[in-house]
Amino acid sequence: MRPNIFNYATSELSQDAFFCWLLEWSKEEYVGEELNTTSLRLINYILEKTNGEKVTSVKQIEIIKQEAKIDFYAKINNNTIILFESKTETQFHDDQLSRYRKYIENKYRNYQISCVYIKSGITWKNERKYVAEANYFVLDNIELLSVFKNYENEDLCGDFAKSVLSKLDIYNSYNSLQFNEWKNNATAWLGFYSYLENKIDGSGVGFWAGGKKTWFTLVNHYWYDSEMDTEIDISLVMERRMITIDANPYEDVDAEKCQKYLTEIICRNNFMDIEGSFLNPISKNNKNIRIVTIPDILIQDLNDVINVEEITDKIMGIINKFNNCLNTFK
Repeated sequence: MRPNIFNYATSELSQDAFFCWLLEWSKEEYVGEELNTTSLRLINYILEKTNGEKVTSVKQIEIIKQEAKIDFYAKINNNTIILFESKTETQFHDDQLSRYRKYIENKYRNYQISCVYIKSGITWKNERKYVAEANYFVLDNIELLSVFKNYENEDLCGDFAKSVLSKLDIYNSYNSLQFNEWKNNATAWLGFYSYLENKIDGSGVGFWAGGKKTWFTLVNHYWYDSEMDTEIDISLVMERRMITIDANPYEDVDAEKCQKYLTEIICRNNFMDIEGSFLNPISKNNKNIRIVTIPDILIQDLNDVINVEEITDKIMGIINKFNNCLNTFK
């Protein structure tokens, strides 16, 4: 197999450099070159998605990098700006997208401005929501593959498309590999979390357990007339093959009191008859209180491939059972 530069150039700076290089190929002087066609396809794909317009030719283009901490933006034909925020695996932080957009809008008041969020890794639901609210178009891995159509080309664009396709294959490997082949593979776990995120309403992916990504869903806890109604959040969390139910008390709430309270609810309603589940000891100093642990949630078929449908049903059963505990406690 032909070596692929993007197997080594995996950073966001490398991705930025690739797109800046490709945008340069949109210039009118390169008409007739295949890279000119790909570059114009990228520009017009973004413009059509954001403003419903296209450019027929690029007489002028200027690529500006790292101005006001913006990854890069392209000034096209002295009337159009495309602002790029480029990510591989990381996510946005603070209100960076809105700040970047406002900066460009103030600097180029007479330009048509489009903002695009490129993500060659998984774009999570909370990420999409934030990006949409900042009025950016998400150019995710599926969208990228629709721009870079010629996967088999032996050029830089073909290499980039193959790298994106390879990432997708690895993310989706949880659905076909034997579990003993992917259980320690963080990328396969992320693909599985992405599947759950899209199958179970109200769920998402966050950072728990020492900074590792985990899948979670908030549980509705406004179940009866109590001061606790407004003092805690409850989450069902998946950390690799383990499911836990965690309570997150608000500031100044007694953690021990909170855990005892929820333990009483669980025990009164026979939640603990779920196979393998156990109550966790009270930890006075831990504000994220782990109440229940179910150590092995994964179901594998005879070929040791996980059964995603059955696992999803099992998780939904746990959520419903816990909600019933809350709703029936008086």
